[in-house]
Amino acid sequence: MKRLSFLLLPVLLIAGCQPGAEAPKTPEKPKVDGGATTPPTEPALPSVKREDIPAELKTEAYYHYGLDRETSPTMELSSPGGGSPQGAVKNELIALENGVAKFKQSWTGGLSYLGVTELEVRADGVYATSLNDKKMEPAQLELPSELKAGKTWSAANKLAIEGATITATEMKIIGPKKVKTKAGDFDSVAVSATVKGTRDGKPLNLSMLAYYVKGVGAVRVEMTVPGANSKPTTTVLQASEKP
Repeated sequence: MKRLSFLLLPVLLIAGCQPGAEAPKTPEKPKVDGGATTPPTEPALPSVKREDIPAELKTEAYYHYGLDRETSPTMELSSPGGGSPQGAVKNELIALENGVAKFKQSWTGGLSYLGVTELEVRADGVYATSLNDKKMEPAQLELPSELKAGKTWSAANKLAIEGATITATEMKIIGPKKVKTKAGDFDSVAVSATVKGTRDGKPLNLSMLAYYVKGVGAVRVEMTVPGANSKPTTTVLQASEKP
């Protein structure tokens, strides 16, 4: 299953993705004489550093999304289906182009099955632009540059993923909140999201509450979907170790 940005993470539940889901297949390595294999050659990435990022891009969104860090704290995913896999998010700065900082986020460890998201840091906020090489048009705003309580925004990206279709997402900044995690308590900015779509031809509504900490990123994400007999079920992704 594809890894989605934090505000798109609820789609994992809509699609019914769990840690046992099939991971993307790795292309076979080309063989050489003697049966040995050699890794494919990848183009070298440009040498860019975080200190090269213009000051106007280092907004509240940049820091609260945790992009000033190379790696997030260890996170743990707990769902009604059982199991508590752990992993982290690697934030790789890959380019600075036309006043935009481009990042690649990759999950590691027991959450590596969640895959890769590409982001752009723009003057007005952080945007998700690609999900496992599937381009998002238009790009989806993850966090606006200023995290003012009451700020709302929406996304009309239509996403079709494994039997589910997302038709609309509405987001709102709740404001400063104290949040508890397995890694301890944090002062955060809470952001809510509601996702509408269909699954197997039936209407589906899903809600999410994410807590972002400056200089750390999201430390807790709660995702709730209707379960059997319309009883809601909640999956929690939270920091399990201190940053």
